[in-house]
Amino acid sequence: GWTAAEGDCDDDDSDVYPGAREECDGEDNDCDDEVDEDSDGDPYEPNERSGQAVYLGELATVHGGIVEAWLFEEDDEDWYYVFGTDETDWGFDSFYFELTLSPPGSVDLAMDIYHAQEGTTTYEFWETVDERGSGGTETYHYGGWTGFSDEGYYMVRVYSSSGSDCDESYLLKIEGAG
Repeated sequence: GWTAAEGDCDDDDSDVYPGAREECDGEDNDCDDEVDEDSDGDPYEPNERSGQAVYLGELATVHGGIVEAWLFEEDDEDWYYVFGTDETDWGFDSFYFELTLSPPGSVDLAMDIYHAQEGTTTYEFWETVDERGSGGTETYHYGGWTGFSDEGYYMVRVYSSSGSDCDESYLLKIEGAG
């Protein structure tokens, strides 16, 4: 076993030690002072900062794409980005991000949208989609002519503003075309 000097935080439980797999059981299984974080094996972890954002591909290829992931506690966040090509210079048609908390539960989610014009690396904050908990659906729609090219990279930040539940996942759906 592990000793307290080696970082063991519960000598009475052989399943609790530094580096142990985190379980959804209300305990700190891996002795990192966090409870139930990453316990469901979120395939996109770690992506808690924009520098760790997961690239989902081009909008044309992720059309109708659905990402299932988890937020484990208040202040947890996930970052994703996609690339869109505006082939008409008239703006994207029916382009949107949709965030769904499923199954309904105790975590309140929100979503921020950022955009970087093609050829730049500077993201501009565009919009926050207000939080809605207990199974609500949030949809961000962007469409129509804006007077400038809206191609480039879109970055999405999904985050928990309150609550915690390691059994709750969310669905992020991305649809659209140039």
